[in-house]
Parts: sequence; structure tokens; C-alpha cells
Amino acid sequence: MKHLHTAGGRRLAVALGAFAATLSFNAAPAQAAAPDPQAAEPAPLRACADPDNLPFSSAGSTAKGLYVELAERIGEALGRPVVPVWYRTDYAKRALRSTLLAGQCDLFVGLPAHDFMEKRLVMSKPFATLHYAIVTAGREPARTAQDLRGQRVAVQLASPPQSMLAMQEGVQSLTVRTADEGLQALADGKADAAYLWGPSAGYLNRTVHGGRFRVQAAEGKDFDWPVAVAFRREDTALRDQVQGELDRLGPWIAEAEARYGFPERDEARTALAAREEGGAALMTASTLPAQAVLPARLASAPILLAQAGPATGVGGGGGGSVEIGRNLFNTNCSHCHGPDAASPDQRIDLRRLSRRYHEDKDQVFDETVRKGRPDKGMPPWGGVLAEGDIVQIKAYIDSVQMK
Repeated sequence: MKHLHTAGGRRLAVALGAFAATLSFNAAPAQAAAPDPQAAEPAPLRACADPDNLPFSSAGSTAKGLYVELAERIGEALGRPVVPVWYRTDYAKRALRSTLLAGQCDLFVGLPAHDFMEKRLVMSKPFATLHYAIVTAGREPARTAQDLRGQRVAVQLASPPQSMLAMQEGVQSLTVRTADEGLQALADGKADAAYLWGPSAGYLNRTVHGGRFRVQAAEGKDFDWPVAVAFRREDTALRDQVQGELDRLGPWIAEAEARYGFPERDEARTALAAREEGGAALMTASTLPAQAVLPARLASAPILLAQAGPATGVGGGGGGSVEIGRNLFNTNCSHCHGPDAASPDQRIDLRRLSRRYHEDKDQVFDETVRKGRPDKGMPPWGGVLAEGDIVQIKAYIDSVQMK
């Protein structure tokens, strides 16, 4: 690697200088002029990374991933060899506490750029914006749900596009858990288009499906994810050094994104610019449930939870607080049933319980939540959730029933 050659060159220069000093009449003894090996070797730059998370990072693949490559570019510019510190990022805050905040590494590439553990971290400026994407087999790009009317659309579970499609008329939704499943549904002819986490879909399209699909950055609320490099709060000097290099690496980052197959972007129409002009907030890590993975995880994408606030709908009895119940629901249940209980899959859309079960709705709810339906993938929550929490969730579900 280039940074190793750089370090070797420095050691050679120091050794030659010491040799020249021994030829001087007034030179000190040679042993006094010998270089200190520890002083000559630059401190490594330890970069936290997930070992199995292409297109972002990988410990065992021929492709290193965008984040690892970026860390190496930064280390090379700073004259410090990069040492990856591998740790799975299925649980974001746990990964950070075990690595960066524990002093096991110096920086973490690719964390949410806004409002993520801000009391303990300092961030660089965003170096990239990741996107949800619409994937199609045709040549013409699709950017919004309006472009998909009358089509079968695979959509990633518990994602902002799934929440949006739940309110969209004229689209037949097929729920998939991963970008891989969504692309396979397209390949098998089970879907005409797909809303998927863009970096994963683009990379898999290139490496698994031979580039047969069009992967276009989609437009929609909370479809963009700005990412940055994170540091411990006391390491602001390192942050400033790295920021200086990031400011020069913009063209290289764009080239690397294209190389890994990230979604195509129409810069004149990005949703990010539109929202900044309107003053609306970006999707941030504070909108994620505690168990949500980092946006980098290949198997999943950023999950958006609805902001806390009064729910609207019909009913609202049951003795619980609708507002608290909404937050509890989104934390514990939205990964399967969709944010705010809105799922494009009618079988698991909990807003339709009254239509489906009528006067038996309350009994069905209580039995299903407490005992589960293991044959249908529903775990039992009795004894897991506090009784008061179940009551609050029930109050929220009652409040959103369709007439």
C-alpha cells in the first residue's frame, strides 16, 4: 500500500542523514545519532468498519468498500497507515460504544451526519448523501410513485417508501425484507419495479444481476441520508485534519460511488435540495428505533419512525394514551407492520382490524399480541412488553382504524 512505501522512504531518509553525520569531524558517536524506530513510525489511523457490509466495507472480499477506501485515502494524505477495526454494526449505538467511544479506533466513516449521539461525538461535514432508489427494468427512469401507477412494486420493509406507498392509490405493493429480495423479485417477474435502499440495490445490480436494471435515486420525503465521519468529542483536532482532506476528495468520492453502482442522481431535482429550500428537516438517526441498524448494513436500510405527535383517526378508547402508544408501536412493532401501523400489505395493515374482525377486534388483538402467532411470524409479546405498554399500543391502534 502507498502509505507503507511512504513510511519506508522516511526511515531511509533518516538513516542516510545519520550516516552523513558520522562523516563530520565534530559528529557525535554513531550510536547517539541512530534514529528512534518508534519516533520514525507514524501512528496508525484506526478506522472502525463492518467486516461484511458491501458496498461500504468488507474484511474478506476483493472489494474493500467505499468507506474503507475513503479511510485509506485519508490515512495516506495524513501519512498514517490505516488499520481497520472490524465490528458488526447491526446495532448502531452498541457498535459505537464498543469501538469508537471505547478508544478502540480513531474514526468511524459513514454515520448519520445529523443529530446522532451528538453529546459524545463530533462529525465532519457530510461527504455523501445516500438515497433510496426506484429500480426498474426499462430504460426510462422512474423517480416518484406517480411514475409507477398500475404496476407491481416491491418495497423494502419498514422503510420510508413503504410508509409512502401505504397511502398511494393504484400501486400493488409486494413487501421484501432486503434489497437482494427486491432485485430477485424483479428478476423473477414478480414485480415490475422496486423501492429499495439505493447503495445496496446498485451494488447488487452490478455484481449479481449484470447491470440489467436501472437504479435511479428516488424523490420523496425522508428518502435521503447524509453521512459523515464521526470522532470522539475530544478529537476535534483530528476531525479538522480529516475535514481538510475530505474537502479535496469530492471528485474521488463521486467516482467511487459510480464504481460501486450507487444510484444515478439528477442533481437538478434531488429531494435534498428541495427540502433544504423548504426548510424541512432531514431524516436523522434520532428518528430511528433503538434496534435499527446503521444505514450502511447491506441487509437493511434506514428505517424512519414517525415523529411523536397526536395521532389522527377514528376511535381512541381503551384507557391508554394515543401519543405514547404511537411511540411504543413504532419502537416495537413498525418493523413488521409499518410506521404508524400503515402497511401496503393489507394482511398486516393494522388500520384494517375493525373492517376484518368487527366486534371481535379487541379479543383478536389481545390474544394475538399476548400469545403470538408463531406460524405466521408473530412472536408472543405477553411477558415481554409491560401490561401498561400493551394498553397504550392498543389505544393507538384503536385511534387509527379505518371507517
